[in-house]
Order: sequence, then structure tokens, then C-alpha cells
Amino acid sequence: MLHIMLEKLKIKLQGEGLFAAEHKRAIPPYCKRICVLTSKTGAVIKDIIRTVRNKNKLINIDVVDVRVQGDTAAADIVKALLAVDNLSYDCLILARGGGSFEDLMPFNDEKLARAIYNVTTPIISAVGHETDYSIADFVADARAATPTAAAELVAYDVELVKANLAETIMRIGKKVTDKQRYYTERATSAINAMSDKALRLVDRGDKKLIAITNKMSEKLSRLLAAKENACSNILTALESNNPVKLLKSGYFKVTSMGNVINSVNNIKIGDDITVTGVDGRLDCTVNAVKPLVNKEEINL
Repeated sequence: MLHIMLEKLKIKLQGEGLFAAEHKRAIPPYCKRICVLTSKTGAVIKDIIRTVRNKNKLINIDVVDVRVQGDTAAADIVKALLAVDNLSYDCLILARGGGSFEDLMPFNDEKLARAIYNVTTPIISAVGHETDYSIADFVADARAATPTAAAELVAYDVELVKANLAETIMRIGKKVTDKQRYYTERATSAINAMSDKALRLVDRGDKKLIAITNKMSEKLSRLLAAKENACSNILTALESNNPVKLLKSGYFKVTSMGNVINSVNNIKIGDDITVTGVDGRLDCTVNAVKPLVNKEEINL
């Protein structure tokens, strides 16, 4: 009779979605605080504590003593679940050791099933032995074959975590080193490329500057040569027209009253004139004026 009632309850609860996978919460991988709901006097709690402590001594384990057998066990567990659900535990474990079908009936209670479904804290059902299944197993977020297996599920291995963390740090360090090497090589390559380009620009600028300098030098040289030639021509002209040179050649300068006489038509008989030569002067009086009839009569 009990088996028939149990199957009907399973069908009912399953139809309402209490067993659906989408409603199940994941068990945290790194639990810090767990609460075990079981009998404090049984061997179950000792096994759970020992198993957790062997792997991790940092996890805080609280135990809520509940009845796990008898007519009032289901109500006792429901009350305890409601009390601990808001205490910020990472995970709850509902556990009891093996027993007969009748002994495990409290874990097939409908009110308990709904209480397990409604709690907000992830919960593991660890009731009986591996072959024992209860409605609590189907509703809970996870089922452990035994209480010891439940302890294994929540107790992460500290040493393994340390090893994994060290490996992760090494892997991250390698990635950082690889990235650093990659960007250093890229930066070096870019700097070298910029240096080569800068050198080419400087070289090109040097050549251009040299060409401009040479061109300016050539123009300046030609300009200076032209100026020197012009100055030389001027000096030659000045030298050829030097009065002293003319005087040395036998020419004289004739003046009258300070005025240069450059034509016989500017003088008359009786005028006093001064005749200046290279080595002195003559004060003379004009006795005769004889204009030339034509230039051919000039005899120098």
C-alpha cells in the first residue's frame, strides 16, 4: 500500500515540476559554510565531518540536530529547513544512514518535498545507501549516494586548489610574458623602421642641402668674378685717364684765373695763363692765338 501511495505522490510532484532539472541550483564549487541536517548521535555526522576535514580544514560546518526516523521526523526537518535557509549558508546537506523502507519514509513526505523545493539555498540529499532512493533525492538540487559522498561533493581539496591556482598563475604569467615579448618586438621593429626612415630623410636632406650650397657657391663665385672684372675695368679706365699719367707723358694743364682752358677760342692775346706740368708750372702771357683750320694740322 505504501509503495502505491509513494508512486502516486511521485507522479503528482513530477507533474508539478518539482523534479525538473531547470529548477535545480548548482552546488558551489568552493563552499565556506555548510549546514548538515541530521541526527547528532548517529555515525553519519561523524563520517561527514571527518571526510570534509580530511580534504579541507577551512570549511565551517554547522550541524542541526533533527529526527530522521519516525512520524514527526518530516515535520522536524521542514521546521529546521525553514530556520536555516536564511542564514547565508553556501550549501545544506540533508543526511541519514541506511535503513528499511519504512525507516526512510519521512524523506518521502510531501510537505518535506515542497520545503526542499522552496528553499533558496542549494541542498544535497544524502539518504540511505547507494541503492536507496527517496522523493527528497528527486527534489533536491543534487543527490549523493551516501552521506560520505555528500561530504566529498562539498569539500574542495585545498592542496588541489593551490596547485590549480599555481598552474593558473604560471599560465597567466606565461601569457603576460608572451604578450610583453610580442609587443616589445613590435615596438622595436617600429622604432627600427622609424630610425631607418629618419636616416633616409636626413641623408636625403643632407644631399639636398649640399646641392643647394654648391649651387649658391657657384652663383656667388660667378657674381664675385663678374664684380672683380668690372672693378678691374673701372681701375683700368681710371688709370688710363689719370691726369698724372698724362702729365708724365708730356701733356700740360693750361688754366686761366683757375679755369681750365680746353680751347684757344677761350683765350685772347694778353691773357695771363698758367701751364702746369708733372714737375712744376709756368706763368705765361699769351702773345698770339692761332686757331686750327682743320684737325689734320694737329701734330702731337
